[in-house]
Amino acid sequence: MKYFKGLIHADTGTGKTHLAGTMAQVVKTFHICIDDFAEDTLATIPGDRVIRRPTTFAQLVEYHKFLATGKHDFGGWCLDSITQGIQNFRVERSGVTAGDYFKTAMPTWMEMYERWRLISKDYIALPMHGMILAMSQRELNELEPGTKENPNYVVKPFIETKLRDTIGGYLPALGYCFKQYEGGRNKYFLTFERGGIDTKLCGVSIPTMEDPTFEKIWNLIQKQNKSEEKA
Repeated sequence: MKYFKGLIHADTGTGKTHLAGTMAQVVKTFHICIDDFAEDTLATIPGDRVIRRPTTFAQLVEYHKFLATGKHDFGGWCLDSITQGIQNFRVERSGVTAGDYFKTAMPTWMEMYERWRLISKDYIALPMHGMILAMSQRELNELEPGTKENPNYVVKPFIETKLRDTIGGYLPALGYCFKQYEGGRNKYFLTFERGGIDTKLCGVSIPTMEDPTFEKIWNLIQKQNKSEEKA
């Protein structure tokens, strides 16, 4: 596995932007901030990154064209987040076009998902690390430890089916961040959904990870890559 490419979803405040921000500690990252608060989080995470704040879908197309040229020193990209993008970019500015991604200035929701499916597929095809973030919906599960707000339950996130099918299907990794209140403080975790809690991501066993970082994930993948080379 030459590059990590994944869709990470999470509820607000559970660490998805923080996780994506740590990619810049491994490779220079092109971080696309659509989330209004993402840039504030990234300011607390050291790393080699460039931040862009698009206001139209057409700008995402231009960013992709730039990255696809290969005439840069970026090793990774992050789209933060696709959920806000679908909501915020439905109405395009007058005179702005984005080629074949959309035909009308006010697309239907089905057309919106289709344009995001196409642009996500193009980004994922880039020979770089890539991470798409999305907002989770909530599901309560009585069988797991509780949160500070409700000791009898844990907030177990799940992603909208359409996003899972139209975007997540192109990516080898699908995971979510969550937090649990233990020992008087919140603890932050990442788990991958492909194959369950102790899943195998492209042949690499990645258990639920506390205080997740991109470096931890990539080190596990590289270790597996070396084992395959020796074999």
